[in-house]
Amino acid sequence: MRAGLLVPLASALLLGCAPAERAPGAADSARGGDSVLVMVPDTLVAATASAELWLTLPRDAVDSAGRPCRERALEIRREGRRLPVPLLYTAERPRIVDDSTAEVHLWTHCRPGPLYRVDLATGRPTPVRSTPPSGETRP
Repeated sequence: MRAGLLVPLASALLLGCAPAERAPGAADSARGGDSVLVMVPDTLVAATASAELWLTLPRDAVDSAGRPCRERALEIRREGRRLPVPLLYTAERPRIVDDSTAEVHLWTHCRPGPLYRVDLATGRPTPVRSTPPSGETRP
């Protein structure tokens, strides 16, 4: 293979690996419109001394009024390894609790839902149970 073809070929392969998605509200080619693809880069949103938290894998969502939004998966990166946080999509920055834990709300249909604690070593999300005010009991 010629050396001059190597760079364009490598560039084409790398572009093919980048995440692409439809823009919210973009016309679908099946409905007769042109399809619009938008590149969405991973975004570093928080870091500790030992780990970085990234928003990745975007998904489009729609709220109850029909307004679109973008929710993204959470991923932990450490020492060249990537650890996806399973089934946790959000549209907010996680809050670092300490060097081993972060908190973030699960988002569904463009709205924040329950708060989860994420173990930065394992990627495991655990729901945060709120405690009732003193003297009250839960039904």
